[in-house]
Formats: sequence, structure tokens, C-alpha cells
Amino acid sequence: ISIISGNGEKKSFGTFGSGPRQFDRPEGIAIDNGGNILVADYDNHRIQQFSSTGQHLRTVGTRGSGPLQFQYPVGITVQPHTGKVYVADWINHRIQVLNLDLSYFSSFGRKGSNNGEFNWPYDVATDRDGNVYVADKDNHRIQVFTVDGVYLRQFGKKGEGEGELTNSVSIAIDSGNVVYVSELGNNRISIFSTDGEFIKSFGRKGKGPAEFHCPFGLAVDKKGTLYVSDNGNNRIQIFT
Repeated sequence: ISIISGNGEKKSFGTFGSGPRQFDRPEGIAIDNGGNILVADYDNHRIQQFSSTGQHLRTVGTRGSGPLQFQYPVGITVQPHTGKVYVADWINHRIQVLNLDLSYFSSFGRKGSNNGEFNWPYDVATDRDGNVYVADKDNHRIQVFTVDGVYLRQFGKKGEGEGELTNSVSIAIDSGNVVYVSELGNNRISIFSTDGEFIKSFGRKGKGPAEFHCPFGLAVDKKGTLYVSDNGNNRIQIFT
């Protein structure tokens, strides 16, 4: 894990392995309400928590399907109002909810295609109202839930047209409640309102500016600048 300060100073921590401060394919990363770093340690089936300087604080999770067990955790986010931690528990087709101290709180979802069910949930995000958005990858949609995991709505279906999605893998939501979705299958970014109204999309497969090859992670800063992990092109693209 690398930490870069505002003046460009870089620090890093972590090596390959299964001990504290070690990782095996770290995936999602989030900052909790205490300013600590949370990492979804994918192949170790656990969540690790670190201070802002990289000091190991705690580790939770083992491989399995019970409470506080994971099978390849990927996306992770923190609900800003409650401090609850939401983890996309990929192979278990559910979202696990943890308290600020990473103790188990609840979970929701199961494998399927009905409302509130998932087919490989890959990422999770929250809007400014506290609602929870899940990138339901192989159902090619975004599902929206209350803070307690109650289903509210969904948007997107498989396709290449406006408002359609193919393999939705990552979500970012800006301060204006604009939702950005990366589509692995369509090699583009689609933009929606929080009500699911389609705004626009951009990108296509390629190596040029605003072209993508398997776009994965998304992040948006307080100024509305969008950062895209252009995985297949081994680069980060930035859009204002």
C-alpha cells in the first residue's frame, strides 16, 4: 500500500504473505471515520485495518460463509453518517456490514437475479444521503439499498445502449450525488443520477486518450475530478 502526501512524499507498507501488514492480492481500499485505512485482502479472505501512517491495528475475517467470514472480499466502503463498513463478499454473493471496530453487524443479499440478490457483487459505495450502491457485476446493474440493507431500486441492464451496462465493476459517487460506473464489458464509463437516470457515457476500447481496456477502479475527489484505473492499459486516466 502506498501513501502519497500532498507534497508528493511517498510512503509504502506491506509485503506478500498472510501475516499482519502482509497481503495476497489487496483489492478494495477505504478510509474509515477515524481516519484509518481499510484494505480488502482478497486471497487472504480478510479485512485489515491500519493507521494513517501504516501501523497495523487489527485483522478480521477467515475464509468461509458465516458471519465475519469472507470468500474473496473486493469492494469496501464506509457509510459517513454511521461509520458502518460495507464489504462486497464476492463468492458469497452478499454485502457484509461491520461496525467501526470491525465487529460483525449484519449482511444482506444472496446469489440470484431478483431484487436484493447478487451475481458476483464487485464494488460498493454510498451517496451523501447514506444509501448504499452495489455494482452487481454479472447481473449488469447497480442496486441501491438503505443503510440497513433494505432494497430501494436498481438501474441498468445488459447491453451497449444508453443506460445499459455490461459487467459493471466499480462505482464512485461525487458530492453532487452523480454516480459513475465502470463497465468492464463495454470499456467505458457510464454516468447516472442517484435515481438511476442516465446522463451520459464515454470511452471505448483502445489505447488513446479517453479510451480504455478493462477499466476497473474509480475514485472522485472533492473537486469532482474522476480517476479511472485503466487496468489493461496499465495507467490511470484523469477527467475533469
